[in-house]
Order: sequence, then C-alpha cells, then structure tokens
Amino acid sequence: MGQSYELGSLQDEQDCQRLGDILCQSFRVLKSDWLDYSRMIGLDNFRVLRGVQGIVGGLVVYPMGQWWGGKCLPLAGIAAVGIAPEYRGQGAARCLMEQTLGEVYEREFPLSALYAATGPLYRSVGYEQGGTRCYWQIPLEGWAGIQGSLPMVPLEGEEILGHCEGVYRQFAARCSGYLDRHPALWQMTLNPQEGQVFAYGVGELEGYIVLSQRSHAAERILDICDWAALTNEAQRTLWHFLSLHRSQLKYCRWYGGMIDPRLALLPEQSAQILSSELWFLRIVNVPLALELRPYPSLITTELHLAIEDPIIGENQGCFVLEVAGGQGRVKRGGRGSLRLTIRGLAPLYSGLYSAAQLSYWGQLEGEEAEIAIASQVFAFPVPAMPDMF
Repeated sequence: MGQSYELGSLQDEQDCQRLGDILCQSFRVLKSDWLDYSRMIGLDNFRVLRGVQGIVGGLVVYPMGQWWGGKCLPLAGIAAVGIAPEYRGQGAARCLMEQTLGEVYEREFPLSALYAATGPLYRSVGYEQGGTRCYWQIPLEGWAGIQGSLPMVPLEGEEILGHCEGVYRQFAARCSGYLDRHPALWQMTLNPQEGQVFAYGVGELEGYIVLSQRSHAAERILDICDWAALTNEAQRTLWHFLSLHRSQLKYCRWYGGMIDPRLALLPEQSAQILSSELWFLRIVNVPLALELRPYPSLITTELHLAIEDPIIGENQGCFVLEVAGGQGRVKRGGRGSLRLTIRGLAPLYSGLYSAAQLSYWGQLEGEEAEIAIASQVFAFPVPAMPDMF
C-alpha cells in the first residue's frame, strides 16, 4: 500500500533547510544559491509534500499573468519541482503535482505553465505543449546598413526596472504566451548571474535593451538579456545599435519564439535557432479559462465540448462555448460533440496546434465541420515565452 502525502507550506527554518537540501541535490546547485533563490521568490510561494518521515519534496508556485491576444490572464507558474532521491519512483512527484493543482484551482487560477524536465509526469496530470522558446543567434556583420533615428539613452540603477517594466507590458500584450512577470523573474532578467549588464532606453519610452558581453569557445558574444520595441523605428534603432558592436563582438544571441517578427526588418536571413524547447500549459479551470480568453472578433458560433479531466473533477463533462464579438461565454451541458482530454485542450487553447492537427493525432474527436470551426475559433499566432522559470 502506497504512502500517504499531504501538501503544505514551509513552517519553520528546519522545513526551509530540508527543502533546500532536496532542491540543491535535485538541480545540482550550491546551498548559497538556494538561499538567494528562496529569498528572491519568497518563502510563501513554496509548497512541500510531507509524508510519514517528514518532507519528501516540494516546488514553487509563481503567481503571474500570461498574455493572450492582448489580454492578461492569471497564471500559476510551476518551477523547482524536486523529490528526495529515496522517495522517487513511489508516486510522490505525481501526488505533489495533483495536490498543487487542487490548490491552484481553489485560488482561481485558470491556467498553469511549466518547463517539463520529463514529459510523462506532467502529461499524466494534464499538462501539454503550449508554446515555444528558442535561442536565436545572428552574426553582427552583414547588416550594418540598417539605420535608426532614435536616441539610445543609458539606464542605471532603479531606473532600469522603472523604464523597462512599462514598455515590456505594452510589448508583451502583443505577443501571445509572454508573461506578466513575477518580481523574481524581473530580478533574474535584469541581473543575470554572469557578466556585467548594460541597459539602454530607446527614444521617449519607445523601447529598451538589456545586454551583456562574454567570450565563449574563442568567440565573442553579445547576449540580449531582454529587449522590446513599441514602434518600427524603435526596432530599427535597436538593430542599428547592435550592429555598432560588430568590431568587437561576433554574434548576438537572445531568446524568443519560433517566429520572431523583429527579424523581418533585416536585409538578409542570417539568423538561426541554436536550440529550442516547448513549455507546457495546463487548463486548470475550464469554464474560467474559456471565458477569459479572447477570440476572433468576426466569428459568431458555438462549440459543444466534452472534456475528460481525471485530476480536477469540476472540469469533467460537457460544456457549450458561445463565441461572439471576440468574447466567450461558457455553460454546462450541450451535445459534447467535440471530445478531448484536458491535455488536448492546452495546445488548442494556446493556438500551438489547430483542432485539425489535434484530430490527426488522435487528441480530439468530432465531426469534420465542427473541427474546422474550432480551428478558426482558437486561432492565435504561434505562442512564445522568452522567460525561463
């Protein structure tokens, strides 16, 4: 008979030390890194799983937001999921995730996201691929002719966050999947562990860039920690500014989506993706998530969904999604003619995969005409999330 576990918060310094030991071993980090990380995140955001012998594992729940079609929806970001080695393979990790999802549902988060170190665990509790995160590289030579007319203004100290936060929020609203960052993510973005950071504003609050420089394998790299441009001229100014580093640095690198519209301003297709990964999304509250999500404004229709969710019982069953004027309304009941699991709903909701694609792979069942309508209803640009958490 399996051991029983209970989810809870950190109660004292001993709990904090025990969880730190588990996470340091799980992620191969130093104790000093754990202390810095826990202070930055806030101990209230950690959850631990207790068994008969005490704490067996834990994780972090980041309360954040995520942008979808110009609208910011509440999001529970899950990170630092770790189980003590002696308790692995006994169902503790799944129990930790199930109970955490129960709490996240009670806190009325419609969505949850994470980066999956192992797919089977997170898929077993309803997460599925939600969007892209790609590591881009472009040589700084070859596009020096691009010009920008706006001034670049050095930023220092507290003015960096003050300038960047407002511009980022406007930029992120245009990019499905981008985060409304938790304060800890802002700190990690603007203060990376390696290298000195330089920050610049573009014009009158039209953009910004935060960058650092390093050498790697005899190559000199300019790393973009964060950047955003609200106008065409601001982005052209940023490209021009980056090209001015070409005499000292060979490549520019940054994280973005699989499709990065900023590259359309460059004369040549010289950028390449060095690596890529997919982050995972979980629909925590089906009616709330469907009603908060924006939809194409010219579509008026209804979809009859049948959802299977073995973890959160309130999501189980049939729902009617009525779409009109760019908004959705959800009610219980209906024919249930579009059948899918809570896992299959995640990439449909995010727009990563269309209803037609999901049906080809057996993730969605229904009549061809209704599947075609669903593909239109849930259409979004390919979602991206440059941040790692």
